[in-house]
Amino acid sequence: MILATHFIVGAAVATNIPNPLLGLLAAIFSHYLLDIIPHRDYSIENLRRQRWKESLGDFSKTGLDFAVGVLVVFYFAKDPLFGFLAGSLAIIPDQLAFLSAGFFKSKLLAAHQNLHCYLPDAVGRLAGYANAEEFSKKIPLLLGAAEQLLIIVVAIFFLLK
Repeated sequence: MILATHFIVGAAVATNIPNPLLGLLAAIFSHYLLDIIPHRDYSIENLRRQRWKESLGDFSKTGLDFAVGVLVVFYFAKDPLFGFLAGSLAIIPDQLAFLSAGFFKSKLLAAHQNLHCYLPDAVGRLAGYANAEEFSKKIPLLLGAAEQLLIIVVAIFFLLK
């Protein structure tokens, strides 16, 4: 899923749980649940390969994606600051995955990356593919975008509750 989807869903989940601490934990967990759903992502290959001169487009995509998530939460959430905190926590797994892609080598980050990929890859293998990435590439771009838009619309509904 793109950052905006994770951010908005995390905020929607957390703001609908009466206990704030449990809400924030649920926001983080929502990331892993969303990633189980086969989906399309935009490429950030230049960032992954640390090709900094070619990375401006990747940074622009992720920055715009994050900004959209923040704007939606601030516009629709009844408690925008709590929604921002929850949304920020919901995207931490992708931030950790980015760090483990070459910036920091640690057993903890490697273990997280294995967890982050395990369930989506299992779903991909059940569908007859080698992993989640191979399976997701077979999803038409328009269907992948529509899927995430639907998830965002449902999350906005819950932000308004």
